[in-house]
Parts: sequence; structure tokens; C-alpha cells
Amino acid sequence: MAGHCISFELTKTSGEKPIIIRVGQCPQARGRAGGRRKVFAGRELSRVVPISGPTVLRTFWDAIEAASVSHVAYIGLGANLGDRRANILAATDLLRQTPGVASVSLSSLYETEPVGGPPGQDAYLNAAARVETDLDASTLLAVLLDIEARLGRQRSERWGPRTIDLDLLLFGDEVIHTPGLTVPHPHMHERRFVLEPLAEIAANMIHPALRMTIQQLLGRLLGSGRTDN
Repeated sequence: MAGHCISFELTKTSGEKPIIIRVGQCPQARGRAGGRRKVFAGRELSRVVPISGPTVLRTFWDAIEAASVSHVAYIGLGANLGDRRANILAATDLLRQTPGVASVSLSSLYETEPVGGPPGQDAYLNAAARVETDLDASTLLAVLLDIEARLGRQRSERWGPRTIDLDLLLFGDEVIHTPGLTVPHPHMHERRFVLEPLAEIAANMIHPALRMTIQQLLGRLLGSGRTDN
């Protein structure tokens, strides 16, 4: 089948991913310069691949995997009760095990003093995580709340001590305002303990409402002298 190509098209619908496969002449053979390209989950994928044995299968399955990841979300994590590091790592592991979550990447851990709440609290460990998922924002929030409950989080006092705190900071470039969910997180740009770990893993990510990168937001906050949060 020299001079022939396999083309594939992946289309996300509600819960299904139909795959259309066509075999025919390569675009170059028909006088066209290169194949068309399509974007899935922020990745550009060639839809036309020369037939060459294992290469076709490898590219094909890479495309299927990429098409299954439709969102990149960023989560803020914090803990100041019990084994803080273990709690954050346990929350990360539970998130990785969640159906519909493709990957979770965690920043370094940052120790910070508590902001607000009752006096005498222990210091926090904070981190940020990048999550690739095909869950929607409200479902991901429900997953985070469930993980908090499973790790012993009790909501008895606002800004009180906690075994684990999981905040949905960003969900792609979406701006969401519903009774149970606001994205981007309404206070993230005011909090050093959020921006520092987030800048480590997403410095150039643009805040979809403020139109500034995370690194710019952190620089602005530090420049304001508000270094206690």
C-alpha cells in the first residue's frame, strides 16, 4: 500500500468517542501540502498518517488517549492537622484513582502560616496540582469534596484547622458562576499560599478573568507588600 495513508477522526460526544478510519492516497500524492490537523485537549494531532506498520498503531492509540482528556484543571491543596504531608499525598493518590482523571502532577510543598480563623493554629503545608480529566467542573468539585470527607475533613468553623483542604482553582479557561461553584477561585489571586505553588507548575497559565499569568499575579501580590498570605 505504498503511497497510501490511514486517516482517523476522533469525535467526543456525551460519554462516547466515535472513531472514523479511512484509507486512501496520501495528501501529498494528491498534490496537497501535508495533512489537516485537529486539536484535542490542547494538543495538535495529525489526522493523516502514512501506513507503516507499528507507527500507525502507536500514533493512533496516542490520539485516542489524547482525545479522552478534555480538560486541564488546577487544584489547591492544604493541611495543618495530623501528618500534613501524608494527608496531601493521600488526597493526590485518591484523585489519581478517580475514574475520569487521567493524570495528577503535584508541586512542591510549601509551609505557610494560617490566615484568618481561630488563633493558635499550626502552620499549613500547601501545594498545587495539575489535573488532566474528562470530568466536568461540577463533577470534579464533588470528587474533591468526597476526598476531603474520606480524609476526615470537618467543616465546623470557617478558616479553622483541617486535615485536608482541596480547592478547585482553575478549570481550563472557563469562567463559572453557579450557586455551588465559582471558577476561577474568587480569592486565589489574593493568596500567596495559592499562587506560589501554582506558579511552580503553571507560571504562564492565564487567569481567564483577570487576563494575567499566574507568575504576574504572584509578582503583583509580592510587590504589594502583602507577604503574610
